[in-house]
Amino acid sequence: MSVPAGGGAVFEAGQSRPAHAFLGSWSSRADVNALRSRHIYFTLYIVLPREQKAMRGEDFELLQGTLGIVILKALLSQSMHGYGIARWVEAMTDDVLRIEEGSLYPALRRLEDRGFVDAEWGISDHNRRAKFYVITRVGRAHLRAEATRWLSYSSAVTRVLRVAPALT
Repeated sequence: MSVPAGGGAVFEAGQSRPAHAFLGSWSSRADVNALRSRHIYFTLYIVLPREQKAMRGEDFELLQGTLGIVILKALLSQSMHGYGIARWVEAMTDDVLRIEEGSLYPALRRLEDRGFVDAEWGISDHNRRAKFYVITRVGRAHLRAEATRWLSYSSAVTRVLRVAPALT
C-alpha cells in the first residue's frame, strides 16, 4: 500500500483491506464495525490512464458506437435489466468486455430516446425493483444494419492485421 500526496490509499489489484481503509475519514470506527457486522464488503477498482491500460494489454475499450449494438444484441433473445445486460456481455466475451454502470445506463437511455428499446419497471430475480429493457422493431432493424457494417469493418481490419509481415 502507498499513500498519495493528497492522502487516501492506493492498493495493488487483488489486495483486500479492512472496510475503514475504503470509507475514509468521514466514518467512525463504530460505523465500520456496524458495517462489518452486516457483512457488507467493498470493492476497490484502480483506474489507470488510457496509456497505461494500452501498455498492459489487459483492458479493451469498445469503439464508439459499438456499445449500443452490443446492448441491442444482448436484448435480442429476452428482456433484461441493466445488471443482467452487463453480466451477459461479460459471459459472452469471456470477461474481455466489461460495461461499467457509468457507460451502460447512459447508453440505455440513448437507445430508449432513439426508440431502439422500451423500458418498464419490474421485479428482478432477487425481488428488487429494476428497470427491464426490451428491443423494439426499430431497434432490431438498427441492430441488423449496424451489425452488418461492424462485421464488414472488423473483417477488413482482420485482413490488414493478417497481411505479411507477421506481427510476431
